[in-house]
Amino acid sequence: MTKATVRSVRPGLVAVFTAVIPGAGQWYGGRLRRAVLVFAPVVLLAALASAAWSLGPVRLFELAVQPKVLWALLILDFCDIVTVGFIPPDYAPTENHRNQPIPDLAAIRAKVQEILDRGRDTVFETGRDTGCRV
Repeated sequence: MTKATVRSVRPGLVAVFTAVIPGAGQWYGGRLRRAVLVFAPVVLLAALASAAWSLGPVRLFELAVQPKVLWALLILDFCDIVTVGFIPPDYAPTENHRNQPIPDLAAIRAKVQEILDRGRDTVFETGRDTGCRV
């Protein structure tokens, strides 16, 4: 039985690949499914742009200002606002991609405001046993 070889992935090279071709960095990193998911919309957008450009600039403008197209764009924009604006706070991530806790900005701002509201002569707790965990 052979052991699987672990290939080191260079982050700089991943960034260059991704900048040149969206999804190529994911492919280089070994994430083939994610690479396809990133690259497929780019191909679709390129095909649509090519088809639209073949109509010519005047016909393209006429197509863009048709009421059906404007209504469709308005509906898509409204759907985007609804989904982004009404996301429950339970869906907010608590950890970043490295499994490190994301700081609670509201708690940090409240603590800073509390400190600012106190006078200059106030003495605060210091050390590892304090309640402030930033």
